[in-house]
Amino acid sequence: MSLHGRNVLVLEDEPIILLNVSRALQRGGATVRRARTVAKALVGLAEGGIDAAILDVNMGQGETCRAVAEGCRNRSIPFCLYSGDLAEAGELVSSLKAPLIQKPASDRTIVTGVAELFDVPG
Repeated sequence: MSLHGRNVLVLEDEPIILLNVSRALQRGGATVRRARTVAKALVGLAEGGIDAAILDVNMGQGETCRAVAEGCRNRSIPFCLYSGDLAEAGELVSSLKAPLIQKPASDRTIVTGVAELFDVPG
């Protein structure tokens, strides 16, 4: 499935990873809104126009993506989690009950993971 015409929010605190994930999604056809902080991601959600999101679980300094995940859920925006530290984030990942893309991931895995958020069982 293509991401053409989809607006995807990417929450990631690491600039290089944010750039790589954004580029992968753009190559897959998506328009990307980037957020390096939970606060910026919440503003993006409030502004509207987001079709899906990919959320880094651990945002540094003890902050997590939980508020953004809940904001997505409250707005019926599908989201997936993106984490490489399941030992630390495992409980949060389980509690959010969302698809997980494990870091590091190929461009194809990222695009496919986000595209699958739009698949509706028939």
